[in-house]
Amino acid sequence: MRFPYRESVGSNLRTLFGADRLRAQSRNLGSSSITQGEGSLELRTTDAGGTVMHLGDLPGGGFGIGVPNGAGGWHTVQDDAQVRANAAQAAAEASAAAATSALAGRVGTAEGRLDSHATRLGSAEGRLTSAESMNSTQNGRLDSHASRLGGTENDVTAMQSTINTQAATINSLVGALNAAGERMDRMDARMNQNGLMPYYPA
Repeated sequence: MRFPYRESVGSNLRTLFGADRLRAQSRNLGSSSITQGEGSLELRTTDAGGTVMHLGDLPGGGFGIGVPNGAGGWHTVQDDAQVRANAAQAAAEASAAAATSALAGRVGTAEGRLDSHATRLGSAEGRLTSAESMNSTQNGRLDSHASRLGGTENDVTAMQSTINTQAATINSLVGALNAAGERMDRMDARMNQNGLMPYYPA
């Protein structure tokens, strides 16, 4: 089978020279660059429209390495890092605020308990002071009773001494009366011997 167009040496040379010119004009991707305003290189998945990264001009403005911003748009990796850092800082501040609030709540609870304990201690001190006052009053009363009892004992002792003295006096009077009676009996006996009747006035 023959090719329908007859080839010549000149046409073959023109074809070879054209291929050489194309190879000379092509750029190596390893040394290529994209300047702002020249467009962008998209990295896509096998899904239709599944772009995961832009290199160059970003849709909606901006230039650089673009990644999804989570809202349907694109931002640079620098902006993405800043957004993530801001989110991390906000989360850390929220966590610190929550921890501070919880700690403040615990401190408030502890202060409330301390105030309650202080009130109870104050009440206990008041009761102790009242008990000490009552004890002092009772001690005073006991001292007064003891003093009265001492005075009564002294009075009883004095009365006993007086009673003893009076008993001695009575005993002495009894002895004197007995002696007087004996004398009168002897006188009566003598008078009877002498025939005299004793006279006892009425």
